[in-house]
Amino acid sequence: MTESDAQLGKAVRSAFGSPMSLFVLSLAAIVVTFGLANSTIAFETKTRFFAAIVVAYILFCIVSFVGRSGNALWNVEGFDNANLDLDRKLSLLEDAANFFAGTLRTSDTMRLIAAKLREIVPFDDCVLLKVDLIEGRFRAVHSDGNMAPMLRNSEFGLGVGLAGRAFRSQMVEAVQGRVATDETYHSLAMESSRASVAVPLVSRGEVVAVLQLFARDQNAFGKDQRDLLEAVANRIEPLVSGSMSYEASVDNALTDPTTELPNERAFFLVLENQIAETQRKPEDRQVSVLSVDVKCFADVNTRFGHATGDRLLNFVADKIKSQLRQMDFIARTRDDEFLIALPTADHDTATEIIDRLRTEFFDCRFRANDSQTTDVDLNYGHSSFGSDGESAKTIVASARERREQSKLSVRGSVVWFPKEYVN
Repeated sequence: MTESDAQLGKAVRSAFGSPMSLFVLSLAAIVVTFGLANSTIAFETKTRFFAAIVVAYILFCIVSFVGRSGNALWNVEGFDNANLDLDRKLSLLEDAANFFAGTLRTSDTMRLIAAKLREIVPFDDCVLLKVDLIEGRFRAVHSDGNMAPMLRNSEFGLGVGLAGRAFRSQMVEAVQGRVATDETYHSLAMESSRASVAVPLVSRGEVVAVLQLFARDQNAFGKDQRDLLEAVANRIEPLVSGSMSYEASVDNALTDPTTELPNERAFFLVLENQIAETQRKPEDRQVSVLSVDVKCFADVNTRFGHATGDRLLNFVADKIKSQLRQMDFIARTRDDEFLIALPTADHDTATEIIDRLRTEFFDCRFRANDSQTTDVDLNYGHSSFGSDGESAKTIVASARERREQSKLSVRGSVVWFPKEYVN
């Protein structure tokens, strides 16, 4: 069908579908019927004319109905196609949420969302702000676009800026014109931004994050686009929440909850990586391990309670970290023990670090409560890869053995510990 045929068809449907056309035909049918009834034409002829009028009127009504339906379909055809395309894109986000739920980190999730979201609502830059209710702050956990490096480390209060408005109202909030950034993002990041929209991601009645988009076009993020973003928020919230929960579970699996230091599992992952580097360059790179624990830690727990014992562990951890090199890796493993990986450190370097720790804890006292303090000191053991073991497991075992040996109160006593390796 050519374009002219299509236009002619549309004109015909419009003409037949008009209410005025139906009124005129109805009036004409009444007038003709009245004229026939009062004419001198033969009865059989009148009957045929009446039948023709009835059939014509019915046909016109049918064509009029089809015409009106056709006009309605014609008018919404583009809208329906747009809706189908939007539904398809939104469905892709839902499918991604169902498929990847709880398996992607936030950064990977946001890369996926940003790529799909640009097809629905164009933007230049975006940032995902995680809500920290404990500290009452937004923290940027992912950014995308040319300004991503400047947006990445943003952090500000929950009541500040456009994101703060979206957090309070739990509704999509937008601003057009120059984007105010005094209390939120770095001013250089927003120099070219002329419009912004903040989309709250709500889970079980609470805002868990805010997705903020920026555009250089000051007419961006109009009413229609904000409505689209409302629908988008419902699709992406499960995906974002799932990724944040997954990330938290992974972090918790590698973190000691009392000191917030890495745990034993994390320590062995790092140590095995360091050993691999040492094996690759044995002449240039060595690695040693320290094992330390707190003298009389059980007594502190017994006298002052476990809450005080937990404070003591954090106190000791901070003092140990103050004497380590930037490259060193400390973990809290079991009870009051800390393991420390010392990359590039041989036996002499490990001994020097132990000496620094001894000095740091010399005559050290810890305030257990308002009226009492207690002495704090450590037991030490160290080992080096190669001379004391050929794997992460064996050198850690060796360091622990030497730490236990250091606890002997009588000099000259000997304790035998079986070796788990053959050198």
